[in-house]
Amino acid sequence: MKPILRLCLLAVVSLTAACSAEPQSELDLALQELDKAIALRPQAIELKKERIEFNRAALANEDLAYRQIMEIMEGLIDEYDKYQLDSTIQWTWRAIELATRRNDHKRADELRLRTSKLYSAAGFYGEAEAILRSIDTLAMSPAEIRNYYAAAHSYYREMREYSADTHIQQQSAKKEEYYINRLIDTEGDWFEKHK
Repeated sequence: MKPILRLCLLAVVSLTAACSAEPQSELDLALQELDKAIALRPQAIELKKERIEFNRAALANEDLAYRQIMEIMEGLIDEYDKYQLDSTIQWTWRAIELATRRNDHKRADELRLRTSKLYSAAGFYGEAEAILRSIDTLAMSPAEIRNYYAAAHSYYREMREYSADTHIQQQSAKKEEYYINRLIDTEGDWFEKHK
């Protein structure tokens, strides 16, 4: 019995030595990168806060043109995105209101679609659907309608994945497929026109 234990112990020691001599696996490297990112998170958040404050201060300038204001607001939306959902949505609605007051329907619709995607991802399905229903798709260009289809697809995908109701899951799967097909159809048309 002792020779078998010695043989097993020798095998374990050999295997351990062989594994430590091999280069690190992709998983180990990915985990090390993740550890570095986690360690740098406080600095990244501080830099994000500084950029947010810089953009907010820039909005106080009364000499800004509409385009500049919208760029700053969209910068704020980008900074808050994946950081503070409430603030992202708040700034998106402010930008939508400004674009609407300036009759910039294209930009307002783009921002509405972005908001719908945010609501969908956060589980606010009623709000996401209401936004999608409020958009006049007949007035949209082909590029804009593709963005609409992408937002609708995101909405129905989220509904399918996270609803506990099997009927809603089934209906959402059908709608998700419908909007995927619309995306494919519009891409095909676009490529035909732009060869």
